[in-house]
Amino acid sequence: MIDELYPPGDPLPCLTPHTIEDPVRLRAELAKVRRNGHAVDHEESSVGLSCVAAPVYGSATLLAAMSVSVPTARFPSERQEELLTQLRAHAWQLSTRLGSGADVEHIAAGTTRCL
Repeated sequence: MIDELYPPGDPLPCLTPHTIEDPVRLRAELAKVRRNGHAVDHEESSVGLSCVAAPVYGSATLLAAMSVSVPTARFPSERQEELLTQLRAHAWQLSTRLGSGADVEHIAAGTTRCL
């Protein structure tokens, strides 16, 4: 799917000095997101803003993502871990309410199937 969005050889849009512009690096980052079950953005889309995101499932199908954005100056690693813990718990609760089975907790913990 990523090749459909960003065909090989086409430049990736650059929004900030921190945006991933290299397609190989982008694919590596997406693989890391799948393994970890969450994404972290450090000023990749807006200077001064960082974000954490977790997947939301319905019947084991990826439906959406839930995210929290904060000023980068207020985003030390301890705060990042705290936000991720809370965010993943709420994404798991929402996924359960949307019909995902018992596997949601496992899926949200690191086996996302997006992009």
